[in-house]
Amino acid sequence: MRWKEAPTSSLVWLAGGILFSTPNETGILAGTSAGQLLAAAEDFGFQAKRALITPKELLDTEGAWLCSSVRGVAGIRTLDGNALPFDPALTARLGTALGFALRA
Repeated sequence: MRWKEAPTSSLVWLAGGILFSTPNETGILAGTSAGQLLAAAEDFGFQAKRALITPKELLDTEGAWLCSSVRGVAGIRTLDGNALPFDPALTARLGTALGFALRA
């Protein structure tokens, strides 16, 4: 099983210095927020790429987020009871890139 998106948000993750989101060719709607983050990846010192990922593979990333034009960027802190890396400063910077104010 590959994880593609959430009901009202797009999945974005960081692995090996590359900011990923799912490919538009999967049949899901193109996430505008995810697209904005991938377009801004260089500003964060990352490369950008589209790929698929399994929930198990997501556990080995440097961080993962759900992003939407309504809610901004939300860090995924656990998945199936397993902790994921969470960087509040990077999460805030990603949110700011989408026009959302920094959160404490």
